[in-house]
Amino acid sequence: MSGESRLEDALGLYGEGARAEPRRSPFKFLDAYERDDRDIFFGRDAEIEDVRSRYYRSRVVTVYGESGAGKTSLVQCGLANAVPAEDADFIAVRSNVDPLQSARTQLGA
Repeated sequence: MSGESRLEDALGLYGEGARAEPRRSPFKFLDAYERDDRDIFFGRDAEIEDVRSRYYRSRVVTVYGESGAGKTSLVQCGLANAVPAEDADFIAVRSNVDPLQSARTQLGA
């Protein structure tokens, strides 16, 4: 057995002799998590449940906070996977100049 094969087996990258898909890293650095990243997005269950329950109480939720806090990931991955697509439309408003106008633009108003 080659050194490479032993390393692959030790790391669990291959199962029963068949090539397995390499595992995705849960670290996206500055990129936001999206709906398809559900399998690597973790550790925000309490926040997701809080925002989800607020959404069902009022049907409109604004998530705001400091840059880099994970707001976009919380909505695009966490909330988007917690709320069925037929129950909600998610829009991202990215403006510190005129957020209301940015929202209108996103809504096509």
